[in-house]
Amino acid sequence: MPTKQTIHEMYQALIGQFNQDRLVGNVNRVPLLRRLVAALSHPEQHAHVIHIAGTNGKGSTGAMLAAVLQAAGFKVGRFSSPAILDDREQIQINNQWISEADFIDTYTEILPVVQNMGLSVNAISIFEWQFLISIVWFRNQRVDYMILEAGLGGKTDATNAISAPQLTVFNKVALDHMQILGDTIEKNCDPKIQDY
Repeated sequence: MPTKQTIHEMYQALIGQFNQDRLVGNVNRVPLLRRLVAALSHPEQHAHVIHIAGTNGKGSTGAMLAAVLQAAGFKVGRFSSPAILDDREQIQINNQWISEADFIDTYTEILPVVQNMGLSVNAISIFEWQFLISIVWFRNQRVDYMILEAGLGGKTDATNAISAPQLTVFNKVALDHMQILGDTIEKNCDPKIQDY
């Protein structure tokens, strides 16, 4: 049985090997991730999914929705970004971060699927790995709801690899990530709402 220190070292090594690039602007990412999600037997289909998009307030909206659902007695998985203290805070169930051991175990469950598709670990960005780990862990933990917050948003965001959510929430859309999404509100808004 690995010690807590050994697990921590394994977790840090795993995070260190992930591709840190932002691949969100690449139009081929979502189709690739949809194939991965399908190969993982659509873990997001085992719970009610709420997808949150927009420029500002996604985290607050997700936290409030999670609190309401938890108060009603539901088990709620929440994927959000960016992290403030630790990458694991982006993946929570009922306000409890995924443990380093569960993160490693879920990664280990997904890795053969990635490799069977002829992909390397680095072919998937860290955000994409976190998204995949979150939905598989949520399924494994039998959550009632998955609240998934888009990253940069738009049609090329990894969270769009899910099948249709039960609810999509749009927060305010403003100028953001202009080098990827465009330099006007209209250009910023179009990729964010195009798939909804």
